[in-house]
Amino acid sequence: RRKFKIFVMGSFQVAFLRPVIYFLGIVLWTNGLYDPDDLSSTSIFLWLNLFLGVSTILGLWPTSILFREAKQYITDGNLKAKFALFQVILILSSLQNSILDILSGAGHVSCSPPYSSKTRAQLMNNQLLIIEMFLVGMFTRVSYRKQDDRPGYRALDTVESQGKEERKCQQNILTN
Repeated sequence: RRKFKIFVMGSFQVAFLRPVIYFLGIVLWTNGLYDPDDLSSTSIFLWLNLFLGVSTILGLWPTSILFREAKQYITDGNLKAKFALFQVILILSSLQNSILDILSGAGHVSCSPPYSSKTRAQLMNNQLLIIEMFLVGMFTRVSYRKQDDRPGYRALDTVESQGKEERKCQQNILTN
């Protein structure tokens, strides 16, 4: 039980550390110490983004261990797809933003008026996240959907085929 708690906390440390790192960045920015344009080895911006990236990767490690152990016991829950979606969301929400920030700070994202390279990198990140999270939402709906026999929750083809069977049954009763 203690190891399980450690693994769960290892997975959730990204969710806890990310807001703390952003708050620390805001405080340091107001003091003039956090400069996103400075990518030297003494830059606080670079070290905080690297720490966030390492935290994300370390958050994936206990999640993969939990997945391997749970996979043995849960066979019918579509666990592989759910785990893959969890990893994709974690990577897209954390690492993509950090990578684009570092690339724009290094000058690899070109500026096009009226946007600076930093603003353009943020626009690219937001536009990519909209498309990516839409696709993730579609796959999540498919992977979390349960089969249910209640009316209104069945697939359309099963509802139509059941309606045809009921009409045939009613015709047989009327003819007999």
